[in-house]
Amino acid sequence: MIRNHPQNITRRLPSQCVTLYNAAEGASYSHHPSLCFFNGYFYAMWSGGFVGEDEPGQRVMLSRSADGLHWENPRVLVTPEEVTYPEGVLTAGGFHVHDGVLNAYFGHYAYIDEANPVATGDNYKDTFLGYLTTADGEHWCAPVRTA
Repeated sequence: MIRNHPQNITRRLPSQCVTLYNAAEGASYSHHPSLCFFNGYFYAMWSGGFVGEDEPGQRVMLSRSADGLHWENPRVLVTPEEVTYPEGVLTAGGFHVHDGVLNAYFGHYAYIDEANPVATGDNYKDTFLGYLTTADGEHWCAPVRTA
């Protein structure tokens, strides 16, 4: 075992649990969370499914907070319709801040057989990565497809 600190000095840091989003009928499955800090705000993004994980129509959600405790009402950052078609699936891909710009990444795919959405490489079509950018945290560019 590798120890990078002397024994018996580990301490628990103070923390708080905050809920950013409560599931609602028709939007009850959230996953792929990502957090960052940009221009004085914390930003959170996640995948928002209607019922289950990675089902057709899943979109990317966004919220922000000035203090990390009180969050704005979540909003849709990007939907499958904006980049391909309604039965596509979007997955939140994380943030990157560079040169005063916040980049929000997402993945897209669709199932060949929508009636049987099994997460296997054999059942995917139209897979690609995309992103949106903002310089002020409020106004986002249109989604950009990378390939």
